[in-house]
Amino acid sequence: MPNAMFGLSSNVTCQNQPVTVTYNGNATPAATYNWNFNGGTVVSGSGQGPYQVQWATPGNYFVSLYVTENGCTSATGALPITVNAVPTATFTAPASVCNPDTITITYTGTSLPSAVYNWNFAGGTIISGTNQGPYQIYWPTPGAKNVTLDVTQNGCSATQVTNTVNVYTTPNATFTAVSGVCENTATSVTYTGNATPAATYNWNFNGGTVVSGSGQGPYQLSWANAVPTSTFTLAASSCEDIDLPVTYTGNATPAATYNWNFNGGSVTSGSGQGPYQVQWNPGSYNVTLTVSENGCTSTTQTMPIAVYQIPTSFFTVISPVCQNQPTTIQYTGNATNSGTFNWDFDNGTVQSGNGVGPYYVVWSVPGTKNITLDVTEDGCSSVQTIESVVVDTVPNVNAGLDASFCSGDNVQIGTPGTIGFSYTWSPTTGLSDPYSADPMLTLTNNTTAPVVHQYVLIANNNGLCNSYDTVLVTVKPLPTVSIPSQPDQCLGGNEFIFDPTGNFGPGASFDWNMDGTQTTVNNSNPVIQSFTTAGTHTIEVTVTDNGCVSTTFIETVEVFDSPTVDFVGSNLSGCAPLKVTFTNLSTSASPIVSYSWDLGAGVSTDTDPVFIYTNAGAYDITLTATNAAGCTAVYSAFAYFKMHSPY
Repeated sequence: MPNAMFGLSSNVTCQNQPVTVTYNGNATPAATYNWNFNGGTVVSGSGQGPYQVQWATPGNYFVSLYVTENGCTSATGALPITVNAVPTATFTAPASVCNPDTITITYTGTSLPSAVYNWNFAGGTIISGTNQGPYQIYWPTPGAKNVTLDVTQNGCSATQVTNTVNVYTTPNATFTAVSGVCENTATSVTYTGNATPAATYNWNFNGGTVVSGSGQGPYQLSWANAVPTSTFTLAASSCEDIDLPVTYTGNATPAATYNWNFNGGSVTSGSGQGPYQVQWNPGSYNVTLTVSENGCTSTTQTMPIAVYQIPTSFFTVISPVCQNQPTTIQYTGNATNSGTFNWDFDNGTVQSGNGVGPYYVVWSVPGTKNITLDVTEDGCSSVQTIESVVVDTVPNVNAGLDASFCSGDNVQIGTPGTIGFSYTWSPTTGLSDPYSADPMLTLTNNTTAPVVHQYVLIANNNGLCNSYDTVLVTVKPLPTVSIPSQPDQCLGGNEFIFDPTGNFGPGASFDWNMDGTQTTVNNSNPVIQSFTTAGTHTIEVTVTDNGCVSTTFIETVEVFDSPTVDFVGSNLSGCAPLKVTFTNLSTSASPIVSYSWDLGAGVSTDTDPVFIYTNAGAYDITLTATNAAGCTAVYSAFAYFKMHSPY
């Protein structure tokens, strides 16, 4: 039976960072491998693998496999993997600043405050700010400053971002002019500050006429009768339906005539010289003013204003969602990507997303979460939007400790469940109840090696949320033992060698029963046994290996009686030639089938031999008897009789 065991090079990775998936089961490359990478992208690998797999979206996934070979299909194996979001290192900083003004540098990426932020302010001095920021920075010297940021979160590193800030020397506006000049008489005005000719010079000669000069100067000026000016202040931009002040700053008196053109704007207050409060719809407008006083008319002053729409903060969120599982939050308002989006996810963790979004957010604590959004764009702020998301509890699941047991045993797996949750096991093979959190399990193993099975417990909160846990159960095969059949032996000098064979390891122990006598041997060495009585003897042996006990093997051996050999002779002394008659007194439980006599001067196979001795001397007599069971016994009589010489 193939199995679906495999391993991951890491169970925690980053977006788009490959993980190696290696099959380490017992199937061959020719098997059919049914992989499920749960949305992962296969970078390389096929069939048995190994694979390089990466995930584009952060989250918690399960990689699963089942294998089919030779018509046999394994149980499904599954391993969890967590994919963490790759942080971003974006931030905003003004393109330029005047020395010694400070600037604000604001992180705009997706990382949490707990991430590691490596800032390099290129010699700038930190006025305030730590870690994520924001920071207040100034530079003591002018020049181009390259500010860089690297961010690391959950083992994932962002691409470094660099913004350049140009630090310029602040110019001064000193100049010289002759105090006191006659009407219509030219006078010189000379700039004496530190700015270059390329700077922008905003001169106000208060009605004087430029005879010569431009930019930095020097200038030749003259003054005639006072002509009213039509200068006024107006913000460069505003938001729709908001009162905007328009303030006259020229030299005319309130008695002058003021010709204002607000280009469709609605005046909410103000008249004459003003000041005014004016509202506009979104769009670009030119506000103009011409002033007449004492018969003199000013040039027309024109000032542009951009009026922006007020952004909306609408968004959608998928609800309900499971604890620790991401939900999508999508902005649906009218602001552009350049707006500032102030999200509050009510203690949710942002896995990905920044600015306008979309966002993937998870919550570790169940309950109702209130998400809020405020949007600012072009200086205009939205009304706050609040949307609620219900975070359901993810059930706790515990498939229990990995178990190892003998083939055919009935063991319990899992742990007691929680009331209100439902449970399902996969596979269901051998389970007493596949819908119980802690069922009994019975499996058999008819092979010669342990077989590992993986069971997955799925818990559901009777609604949206599932959770998973796995347990490995190792089914050990029952050992087997046998002893080869032994040939029958005779009682005299019998010795049986019982050499156990079968499926067992070097650490096995053996329980022997020799005709009711129990003996335990902690090795598989042959056992030598001799029996003191004839008959049929029963040998039983049981092997225990790795905690598993075999069935008892029973063998019998037969021990036969040997003959009892004896004889007597007649006429045991005399002169040669001497005729001696031998009477066989041998007995046996089974018939004696042959005799062999050594008569000292000859041999015989008769039962009761008669032998004539012709030479004087003392003679040793030996009788060997063999019965029908093949058992032999010998009896010898030394100097059994003597024969004398006749001389």
